[in-house]
Amino acid sequence: MTLPTFLQIQAVGAAAVVVTLATGAAVRVWGEQPPSEPTRPSGGAKVAGLALDESERKRLAEIEHYVLILSQKAFPVLASRLRDSDAVRLRQAFSSSFRGESLDMESTHHARDPVCIRHAQTSDSTSLRQPQTAEGFVRYLIDARKRFESTPKVGFSLRGLAPTEKDHFEGSWQGGCMLRLAGRSADGGPRETRLEFAFRLARIPDVEEVEEATGWIEELRVLEIWEVSSPYPLMEEVAGQRGIDPGQFYDNWSMGLTQRVPVTGGVYVADFDNDDRLDVLITDLNGLFLYRGQADGKFVEVTPRLGLPKRFPPSAAVALGDFDRDGLVDVILGPVVLRNGGEFQFENITWRTNLKMPQDATGCTVVDYDLDGRLDVYVSRSAGSVQNTSWIDGPGGPGNQLWRNLGGWQFEEVAAKVHATAGRRSVFTAAWLDANNDGRPDIYAIGEFGPGALLISRPDGTFKEMPLELSDGDFGTMGLAAGDYDNDGYVDVYTSNMYSKAGRRIFDNLSPDAYPPEIMARIKRFITGSELYRNLGDLRFQRVGEGMALKDVGWSYGSTFVDLDNDGYLDLYANAGFTSVARSEPDG
Repeated sequence: MTLPTFLQIQAVGAAAVVVTLATGAAVRVWGEQPPSEPTRPSGGAKVAGLALDESERKRLAEIEHYVLILSQKAFPVLASRLRDSDAVRLRQAFSSSFRGESLDMESTHHARDPVCIRHAQTSDSTSLRQPQTAEGFVRYLIDARKRFESTPKVGFSLRGLAPTEKDHFEGSWQGGCMLRLAGRSADGGPRETRLEFAFRLARIPDVEEVEEATGWIEELRVLEIWEVSSPYPLMEEVAGQRGIDPGQFYDNWSMGLTQRVPVTGGVYVADFDNDDRLDVLITDLNGLFLYRGQADGKFVEVTPRLGLPKRFPPSAAVALGDFDRDGLVDVILGPVVLRNGGEFQFENITWRTNLKMPQDATGCTVVDYDLDGRLDVYVSRSAGSVQNTSWIDGPGGPGNQLWRNLGGWQFEEVAAKVHATAGRRSVFTAAWLDANNDGRPDIYAIGEFGPGALLISRPDGTFKEMPLELSDGDFGTMGLAAGDYDNDGYVDVYTSNMYSKAGRRIFDNLSPDAYPPEIMARIKRFITGSELYRNLGDLRFQRVGEGMALKDVGWSYGSTFVDLDNDGYLDLYANAGFTSVARSEPDG
């Protein structure tokens, strides 16, 4: 997915940015070399009347010019001085009339062994807020840096930026940013500190004078601070130690930008040989790989003797389950159906089943929806390469499928008949859950361009569609997780949505009358971020993502609930990033 055609920020290397607006015309913002030909994304808004006024486009482009100076020049200078604990040079950026306000979090402590969490925000208590002079604020930052045993990673990321007086670019500016420090604590374990700031700048230095600029920071207020530490790493990368060679798989980071592929495959876990140890199936651009779990926690590759297809489209939908009720986990690999014959022997029975996975399938989820003892397959489908459609109205998807298992490897596609297509949404994934605790599996199908659909199973075998929540829905949803995170007996829902700091900043700078009110309301969905819906019972759900710091995860294509520390509470893992230019500079 790209930002809407009518308002797109396109990164071009590290030296320039192009703003593509409305007509596709490119405005050079800042940099040494403009791109030879700006790329216009396929699809996007083509609704009549959505083109921004030229003056609005130029104003946004001008603001982004200063964004680049701050984010790529000025902020790295500040980060370097803080990393080196250079208080003298850090102080020179603060004006003589500087006003600061810090947050004291020493009195806050939330421990859940082995993690220690300290958190404070301005709304907690006025006693936590402390006025600071320039010298005091520099000491405050240096003290945060000193809590790390070795040199930490230090970085500022811009959240928002606007001139204090509209269109007065040579004067003062205001906005927000985040400071992140990550490294090791005195006991050798990981530590991370994040501070959210509101700032006011007397001016933004010219590119050429950033290193020596003085007195340009006029005000800094800490709005929120998090500090998380543990005496040892919570998770470590051990694939090689456990027998899985990452070098076998397609590595986007080792490829040029033009060779990077958003979807390179997936990982699927099941006990294929019924030895009470989990095995791992990996689909990848380089092929299929199956690893058998060993008693010592390691894995041995058993792919060569399986008779699996040598090549397999990694973007195809995969489903695991015992579809013939013989006690062994079978595999659906897109158009290929494999029956597990035991001892890691799989028989290709595609020829004898009428299950036909559509080419536009984006995912499968398995459950016995009609409680007849046979596993059924729900297939998510997206809009795919639909062109000339609007992000405002959303391109119509082809409708999801529900394959009812009739036995003997025969299936019936019944989605339309039982009202389970989830409308015409573009759906990346779906999940089965019992939303109302009636013992019947319900479906939540996410929507790429708007709210998803909660499909409630009825006793007659059909489904009734309803929204999770009545306010403006999610946007850009790619991932989904369902689980009872608060242990209240009701299954909750987490949606992984698109989120871009740059997109939020740009939309925040739109003039209130840039679009009609109803269009502006829809546009604001683009920047709401991920969401956690708490199930209150009686099919009522409450948005709680913002209060739990879950909104701005990034472009998350996958997420899952899992109890990582075995304390009886579900934790949430959400990956982030679409196609980043550099490993150290993730998008979002």
